[in-house]
Order: sequence, then structure tokens, then C-alpha cells
Amino acid sequence: MIENKQCANSGLQPERKSLSQKLKWILNREIHMPEDRLVIWPAYFDLDRSRDQGRRVATADAVRNPKLEDIIRVSEDLGLDPVVEREKCYPKSWYDQPGRVLVLKKGSKTKTLRSIARALKKRRS
Repeated sequence: MIENKQCANSGLQPERKSLSQKLKWILNREIHMPEDRLVIWPAYFDLDRSRDQGRRVATADAVRNPKLEDIIRVSEDLGLDPVVEREKCYPKSWYDQPGRVLVLKKGSKTKTLRSIARALKKRRS
């Protein structure tokens, strides 16, 4: 498919879009992530994962084998109004199906992750 696009320097420039680009555009348009939510994956808090493998918190705040249910309870305790999506797969380990939690955005993602991680750690001790 060729679409004409207005280019600032040279007038009309044809632009080719691959099928995957078209599908991504359609999916992004139809499946819209609420802007007031953050995506939280259990892998973010897993002590056994490296940063490259998806851990997003410091090892001092991480826990071994974090469960989705624990993240849900902690998020409720923190007033983050969790929404659970159990069928979702973490992209870096697509073969697992740990699920994910959408929480209210009440600040930066880093601060939210840190507060959830500390609450998880406290819950485990």
C-alpha cells in the first residue's frame, strides 16, 4: 500500500507501509491502553532476574518468585486500584503466562514500582 504524505521539504512523498506496520496501527487504534494506568509485571520484582531479563527494582527491594496475587494485594493496600489481566505474557519471557496488573498512575512509574516492591518485601518478611 502506498500512502501520500505531505513532506515539509519536497511536497508529496510516497510512503510504503508493511503489513506488520498496518496491523500494529490497527491494533494500537482498537486496543487503547488507558492513560491513567501503569503496567506492572511480576518480573519487575523478581530477585532471580537481572536487569536485562526484566527486573526493574533494586536487588535490595526485589523478592524471589513474586506472585501476581501478592502484587494485587499490595496494590490494593497502596490504593492503586489494580486491574488484573491474567492472560497476558511478559514480552521478555513470552513462553510464561504470569499475567499483569494495571494500576492507577499516581506518580512516576519508578516511584510506583519502588513502593510496590517495598510493600512486597515487607509482606514477605
